[in-house]
Amino acid sequence: MGRILILILALGCLPFALAALYEWSRDRGGWRRRGLWARERLLRLALLGLLLAAAGSLAMAIVMDPGGETGRYEPARLENGRVTPGRIVPEELQPQSR
Repeated sequence: MGRILILILALGCLPFALAALYEWSRDRGGWRRRGLWARERLLRLALLGLLLAAAGSLAMAIVMDPGGETGRYEPARLENGRVTPGRIVPEELQPQSR
């Protein structure tokens, strides 16, 4: 879950980073202060970041596997001095009565 949140946050910050990089490269290594953080420009960058984050979230929801495995979770445990990792035990299919 944390990885997804970091990706969404990175997509939201991407327009700001690209704008700062563009301004830095235009000024040949320095920062041009005039108009760099004007209100209208910040608003446009924020809206673009919001759209990128929303599009990224939608793309992840469409592309990512929603879990696939169903069953009962068996937590990690200690057996004979060794740690057995947790796993998902598939549920047995029960015949449906008619």
